[in-house]
Order: sequence, then structure tokens, then C-alpha cells
Amino acid sequence: MTFYGLRLFAAVLFLFGALAIGTLVLIIIYALVLPVNSPKWAFLITLIVSYGVGVVAGIYIVRYQKYCFVLVGIYLGAMVSLFLFNLFLYKYLPETYLLAFMITSAVAFAVVNYFYKTTVTILSTSITGAYMTVRGLSFILGGFPSEMLIYDLIQKKQFDRIPWSLHIYLSLAIFLSVIGICVQYMEKKEK
Repeated sequence: MTFYGLRLFAAVLFLFGALAIGTLVLIIIYALVLPVNSPKWAFLITLIVSYGVGVVAGIYIVRYQKYCFVLVGIYLGAMVSLFLFNLFLYKYLPETYLLAFMITSAVAFAVVNYFYKTTVTILSTSITGAYMTVRGLSFILGGFPSEMLIYDLIQKKQFDRIPWSLHIYLSLAIFLSVIGICVQYMEKKEK
């Protein structure tokens, strides 16, 4: 995805749609329906149902992809704002601004994506692919704290307890993003 997002756009759009809709359904169910002390099988069923809905939504998104460029912009905006907040903005902004920052960024990227589809597609696939690559690598190497732990430390204003490895992983994700952007632009110029 990082290097071939433009070439494999239909597949990338399916993944974006399935992950975004599946995660949204999962969050809604966790927040509104499922009690915290539910049995493990309830969490597993919720996970399967949520991402099942995401897969169905991903199929429809690919089918009607000319209308879905805005969705890619929204997802990119949310990812970029989350990157920036986790990398250094948490030191300057209270965590209550994270949601507003993500929504503002998502709307801005959606508008830009409407007018610059190819450019934003390259950016979104590179950034998201790099983050997914680094996150997957962190499962093998370890040291990437869970997002919930990061959120908890930010909420408690314990910035000095955020592991240094997070900054290394996020820096690696940014580096891979830049390489992915360059590779896709060079491929686009060759055509």
C-alpha cells in the first residue's frame, strides 16, 4: 500500500472502506451497547460483526468508487492528525482537542481530496501504508505502546512516561511515508 497505492487503488479503497467502517461500527458498539465487563466471547462476536459490516461496506465503496474519494480524504485527515498529536502535539494541546483536531483535519482533507484526487490518493496510501507497516513491525519487535496506554498517559499528563520507542516508530513511519510518496510520484510521471 505504501508504494503501490495509486496502482492498486481499488484494493486500497476496499481496505480503507472496510477498516474505516468496521472500526466505526466497533467503536459505536463498544461505546453505546457493550458493557465494560462483558465476557470475552461478546467482544469476539462484536469484532467479527463489526468488520463483517466493514467488508460489505468496502465492496460497495469499490463498486461506487468515483463517489468515495472524499472518504479517502477523511481517513487521511484523521490519520495525519492522529500522527501529529501522538508525535508532539500532545505536549501542547489537551486531549480534549484531539477529537476536534481530527474532525477539522478530516473535513479539510476531504475538501482537498475532492479537487486533487490523485495527489491525496498518493498521500493517503503512503501514510496509511507506512503506519500499518510500522505497526505490524512493532508487533514483532515490541516497544510500541498501545494506543490506549498513550491516551491514558496523555490524559494523566504524564508525558515523560511515554516510551522513547514510540517516537522512533513514528519517525520510521514518516520516513516510509516520504519514500512511498516519492516512489508513487515517480511511477505517475513515467505514465
